[in-house]
Amino acid sequence: MNQETNSTLAPGQKPAAPGTENVKRFTIDLPAELHATLKMKAAMMRMTMREYVIAIIEASLQEKSDAQ
Repeated sequence: MNQETNSTLAPGQKPAAPGTENVKRFTIDLPAELHATLKMKAAMMRMTMREYVIAIIEASLQEKSDAQ
């Protein structure tokens, strides 16, 4: 492994996957029924849950900025 890559990692921290350097992790606990509904809706849209949630967040933030 490249020594330079590991120099900025904290002990026990894993290096980022290629292409994810500018990604931050966000974890949320959902009620099981809401999770299942979200999963089904994403599947109906032929998207992953991740893709669907990001699209919803982006749309919501855009609506809020357009309203200002």
